[in-house]
Amino acid sequence: MLSAGFGKASIWEALKTDRRAATPIEAAAFCVSSGKTSALLVFVDIGNMRPSTAKRIRKDISRSLRIPESCCAVFLTHNHAVPGDSPKAYNYSLLCKACVRAARSAFDSKKPAELAFTGFEPKNPINFTRRILYKDLGALTFYNGYRDAGGKPDISHTLKIEIMSFCKGFPPVQQHGFNVKGPLKTAYRVPEPLVQVKTPYFLGKPVDGLLQGIFFREPESKKPIGSILRFAAHAAASNAPGADFYSGDFPFFARREAEKLFGGGSVFMTGPSGNLVPLLTKKSLKLAETIGKQAARLIINSAKNSKWENINGPVKAVSQNAVFRFRDDFPARKIDRDREMKMIAEETKTGAKSGMPLKRIKKLTDRYEMLGYANTYFDKGGMAVTKNGGGKIPWDLFALRIGKYAILGLPGEPFGEYSAILRSRTIGKRLLTVELCNGYLSYFPMKKDYPLGSYEVNAARCGPSSEKTLINSGLKALKKLGF
Repeated sequence: MLSAGFGKASIWEALKTDRRAATPIEAAAFCVSSGKTSALLVFVDIGNMRPSTAKRIRKDISRSLRIPESCCAVFLTHNHAVPGDSPKAYNYSLLCKACVRAARSAFDSKKPAELAFTGFEPKNPINFTRRILYKDLGALTFYNGYRDAGGKPDISHTLKIEIMSFCKGFPPVQQHGFNVKGPLKTAYRVPEPLVQVKTPYFLGKPVDGLLQGIFFREPESKKPIGSILRFAAHAAASNAPGADFYSGDFPFFARREAEKLFGGGSVFMTGPSGNLVPLLTKKSLKLAETIGKQAARLIINSAKNSKWENINGPVKAVSQNAVFRFRDDFPARKIDRDREMKMIAEETKTGAKSGMPLKRIKKLTDRYEMLGYANTYFDKGGMAVTKNGGGKIPWDLFALRIGKYAILGLPGEPFGEYSAILRSRTIGKRLLTVELCNGYLSYFPMKKDYPLGSYEVNAARCGPSSEKTLINSGLKALKKLGF
C-alpha cells in the first residue's frame, strides 16, 4: 500500500550572513513508499546549487536512510532571496545535515495514504512569458518592475528604457529589469525613446500556466498527511535592492498556506520557468506573500472537487543520465573574450552616432552579454572549460512514478515549452515537470530561441542541441517508469 510523509528543517544555520531571516529558510522533503520501494525528494530554498553539493546531499541521504541514491533527488525552489551556492555564503556541512534532517523527518513520518490530484490553468493567469518578440530586434527579456494593469503586466516603460539604450549604443548592455521606487503614480514615468513604443505593452500569456497539486491523507481517519504544490515561475518577489533580510520568497508562503488550509506538511515544486515569471511589480516581502498564498489557494480550492484515490499501482524512481554539450560559440581564451568585448563596446558607441540600425546594435549587445557570462567558464589558465572533455556535461535527471502520476526533474532552468512538449507526448496533466534538479545548469532555451538572443539565450551554457537531448532523456526516464 502507498505511504507518504513530509518533513522540513531550517537551513538558516548554514548561511554565513549578518542579515535577518524574514521567513524561515528551509529544506522541505517528501517521501513516498510502496512495498520495499521508497523515494525521497528534498526541495531547498536556494536559487542555485553546485552539482557537487547536490551530489553530496544525495549520497548523505542515501547513506542515512538506506535508500538507493538513484531514488533520491535534490531540487531547488529557485529562491532568489538568498545567496547562491558558494563557500563564502554557506557552510556545506551544515547545509547537508539540514537536508538529511528534513529527509529523515519525512521518512520517519510516513503513513498509509490515499491521494487526490488537481491540474488546471486558472482563467486569469498568475504567471507570464517574460520574453517578447519586438519588431525586427528579436527577443527582449524583462525580469521585473511591471506596472499592474488589472492583473496584466504592462512593460511599456521598461521597453522604452531598452529602446533608449539601443539608441545610445553605449554602454552595450541590455536593460532587463526596472526597480520601482517612490510613489506608484510617478514610478513608471521614463524618458520617451526616439522610436515610438505602444502603451500599454503587455507580456504574453504563459507557455506553461498549469497549476498542479497532489494531496495525501490517511485512508481511514481522513487526517491530512501533506501536499505537493507545483507552479512555474521565478521566485524573485522579495529580493528588493537594499533589503536587509533573506526569505524563502513565495515558495515558503505557498507551503505555509497549504499547511494551514489543508494540513500536514507541504513541498513546493518549481516548474520549468526559464522564461516565466509571476506579476513582479515593486519587490517586497508582502508581494512574495501575496503570490505564494494566491497559488496555494487556487490549487487547494481546485482540489476540493478532486476524487480521492487508493493507489495500488507502483512507486518507482529512476535516475536518467543525459549528456549535454557546451555551446560552441564561446571564445577559446579569456584574452580573446576581453578583446572582443572591447571591440563591441567601441562599435556600438560609434555606430549609434552614425545611425547604425537598432537591429545591428541589438545583435552586438547580445554577443556582449553572452561574452560577459562566458567569463565564468574559464579555468585558472585562462582557457575555456568548453574545451575540456570535448565540452560534455553529464547530468542526472530524476523521475518518480506514483501510480498513474509522475514527477520529472529536469536540470537548470528550462523554458516552459519543455513542460508542454513532455506532457503532450506522455501522460498529459498527470506529469509534474520540475526544474533545478540535482544542481544548477543555467538556462535551457528552445532551439528556435537561440537566433533571437536576449538574456536567457545569452546566459545559457549549453547549445541548441540541448533541446533534443533534454526531451529525449525525459522521455526515456518516463518510459522506464512504464509511461
